[in-house]
Amino acid sequence: MYLHKSMDEVVAEANAKLDDYKAKITELDKTKKALEQRVAVDEMRFPARETAIGSMLDAYLRQAAELDDHAVHLLFAANRWEAASAIEAALAAGTTLIVDRYSYSGMAFTAAKGYSLEWCAAPEIGLPKPDSIIYMDLSIEDAAKRGGYGGERYEKEEFQRIVRGIFEDMAAADPETWFRCDAARESETITKELVAHVQGVVANVADAPIARMA
Repeated sequence: MYLHKSMDEVVAEANAKLDDYKAKITELDKTKKALEQRVAVDEMRFPARETAIGSMLDAYLRQAAELDDHAVHLLFAANRWEAASAIEAALAAGTTLIVDRYSYSGMAFTAAKGYSLEWCAAPEIGLPKPDSIIYMDLSIEDAAKRGGYGGERYEKEEFQRIVRGIFEDMAAADPETWFRCDAARESETITKELVAHVQGVVANVADAPIARMA
């Protein structure tokens, strides 16, 4: 056991197919509980639907409201900016953050609609940058078998395939930051792998300053 002294953030950028499923939430919770025995750790989830901006996004995702694509992308980014000060405070206190969905999810989903990644990335500039992105990889076929699939706006098979391709490109472009986890395996195996990975990241970024999205 060791003390966590760094200002680091481990962002769990789950594959699009796992968004909002109980299986993913369970894995994040189990990973957090395992890490709590070793380091100070907390979790955040986006969109944060409890804020004013988050409530608008919730209505949009549930298909109860319509928004322009440009506007909704900026709202997702604004929802993350709402939490920026809380993220920085946690990191400054030496807490490891596990974040369910972050900037890269927002970028991928909007890019899947045909917008350039450069435009999609612009509102994220300046936000705390993750030290690791955990890519929970699950086939669309396996994801569709899980309960609750298809209930929200983006849970359409063809759209998910486009998003998956964008995530694959992002991961290939930055293999040192992106960590692929096969989410089709047994839960215990996944948890052990995630805990080991996060512990390694925490050790490697000890005492490092908070990086920024650029």
